[in-house]
Amino acid sequence: MSELVDKLRPEFQDEEYRHAYAEECLNTMIATQIKVLREQREMTQSTLASCAEMLQPRLSVMESADYSSWSVNTLKRLARAFDLALSVKFEAFSDVVLDFEEMSRDSLSRPSFNDDPLFRSAKVNTHRSFRRRGYSEADRQTAQGLQMEIRFLGQLVEFPNHTSRDNSGYSPNQDRGGADEACVGVAG
Repeated sequence: MSELVDKLRPEFQDEEYRHAYAEECLNTMIATQIKVLREQREMTQSTLASCAEMLQPRLSVMESADYSSWSVNTLKRLARAFDLALSVKFEAFSDVVLDFEEMSRDSLSRPSFNDDPLFRSAKVNTHRSFRRRGYSEADRQTAQGLQMEIRFLGQLVEFPNHTSRDNSGYSPNQDRGGADEACVGVAG
């Protein structure tokens, strides 16, 4: 158990405190991830703002952990500019605390579609880590040993039961070229 969880356990008995903590974590994580993704793609604030069809001063404010007026539509525009999908979901307080505790540049980085190993490799891999979501070791082993099938657009696709992330040898940082000022996911 982490020191942070031990410290927060009594504090989280107060409903107002735990909700305020979760909101602060959310604001910090979104603002930080916007900045990390922008830097990962070597974009300036002006370039990202242009790709997301907003003004640079607004983007600058959104990269601040003090910002709290998030709209799903604005986040969708940023996701499109980064060539990513936006995921909004409800989480247990324990997941919020653990995600915040593990927050790092690496944990917030995401490959754009063209750099996504799942779509760059001829081999499809569905193995995902079972981190902190209440899965037992037996659950992990069962999931890793299953041969999975899925119907996608009317075609049967088989997923082999291997656990390596990407057997193609592809690195998401390959083939970046000189597109440091281009919009990643917005057709121009």
